[in-house]
Amino acid sequence: MSLLTLCQNAATLMNLPSVTAVITAAGRTPQEFQVLAIQTGQELLRRHDWGGLIRTAVLGATPAVVPGDFERLTQGSPVRLGTQPIRGALSDAEMNLKRGALPTSPPRFMLRGRELEVAPPPASPVTLEYVSAYWIRSADATPVFRAAFVADTDMSVIPEDIILQGLVWRWKRQKGLAYQDELDQFEQAVDYRARADRALRLPAEQASSVANPAKVT
Repeated sequence: MSLLTLCQNAATLMNLPSVTAVITAAGRTPQEFQVLAIQTGQELLRRHDWGGLIRTAVLGATPAVVPGDFERLTQGSPVRLGTQPIRGALSDAEMNLKRGALPTSPPRFMLRGRELEVAPPPASPVTLEYVSAYWIRSADATPVFRAAFVADTDMSVIPEDIILQGLVWRWKRQKGLAYQDELDQFEQAVDYRARADRALRLPAEQASSVANPAKVT
C-alpha cells in the first residue's frame, strides 16, 4: 500500500476524518501519521535484516567506502572473496598486525565508520552483503529507493501491515490514549513477519492469531 493508503487505513481504524493527502497536507493528523510511519519504519529497519533490503556490492581495492545506502552488515558471512567468507570484524590493533602479515595469510576485514578494509590486500574484488537503509521505494516502473517519503504514492519495502500497526499504537500513545493492546499486536506481528521473512516455521496458533487481528477501537 502507498503512504496515502497507509494513512487512510490508520484514520479508518481510529475513526478519524478521512485523509486525502499526506505530503502536501496542511492538517496536523496527516503530518503526524507521516512522522509516526517513519519512526516505525526506522525501528523495524533496526530490528531485522529484511530480505527486501539486503544488497550486495563488489568492492575493488580496499580500503573502500561502502555504498551510500549502507545501514549495517548482514548476519553470517557479509564479506566474501569469491565464495570464501572473510572473517572479521577486527579492531584497529588487530588490523595493524594483519597489515604486516604475509600476503599468503588468510584475509581479515575491519569496518571503521563507512570504510571497509581487507588485509592482506586481496588480488580480486571483495563482495559485501549489507542491509540497505533505503526502506522506502517510489511507485515508478524502475523504483527509486530512499530513506524518507517524498510522495503520497511511495511504498514501504518493510511489510506495510506492521508499519500500519506501529503507526496506530504510536499515535494513541502520543494522544494519551490506551495503546497496550495495539502494541502487543504490533510486537506479535513483527515477530511473525520477521520469522516468515527468514522462512522459519511458526506454531499454528500464533500464525492464526496474527492473521486475524482484532479491530482497533
